[in-house]
Amino acid sequence: MMEQVFLWNEEYEGIGGIEFPLLRTLSIKECPKIIVIGSNQNNSEGSSNNAHIDHNHSSPLFSQQQKISFGSLKKLIITGNDRSMSLFSSSIAANLVGLTVLSISKCDEMVQVIQDEEKKKGVIGGDQNTLLFHNLEELELKDLRKLVSFCEWNCDIVLPSLIQVVIDECPDMKYFTSGPLSAPDLKFVNINGDHFGGLNDLNDTLQQHYLAQEQAKISPWDSYLYQT
Repeated sequence: MMEQVFLWNEEYEGIGGIEFPLLRTLSIKECPKIIVIGSNQNNSEGSSNNAHIDHNHSSPLFSQQQKISFGSLKKLIITGNDRSMSLFSSSIAANLVGLTVLSISKCDEMVQVIQDEEKKKGVIGGDQNTLLFHNLEELELKDLRKLVSFCEWNCDIVLPSLIQVVIDECPDMKYFTSGPLSAPDLKFVNINGDHFGGLNDLNDTLQQHYLAQEQAKISPWDSYLYQT
């Protein structure tokens, strides 16, 4: 059974009808035209028919409506996707129970990693949801110019195994999540080359780093005028 898939510099827009129950590593690099992983069509229609692909790029790269199964996936690497505004729908994210390494880089349009389907449909309830990445140990976010947060909608993010976070060249990232975050084993955080250890609150650290970054953009003269 297939355990590794590597896609590099591909020209197609969709990958249809995926079920890889033993797949452990998925690497998609420099495939700027890919909009969707999976398909909301029946397999009999064929994967070459892109009629249902969301060309507005509002749907996640991996979403609930698509026929997709990665039950054993441990390592996911996405590099050079210029179309998707998010990576996962909330239901797909919740099902990646075995994922240990997640690396995302050079995705110019990505605003958040996880998008909530219900919020997109305008029917999200008042109660918070909980997203549990039970085995995620390493998270890398690099050169994501429009990324605001890991998750913008109001939910609990629980990362009990997370040890290392690297965030580099994500200038608009103001916080990790808008809801509560639990990462009790987090030991190493690197933000634009600055090292942090033993963090109690990744959200607070990101907010302080963002504010310091914005303050550094203000010239001494502008700062003097603002204070006076």
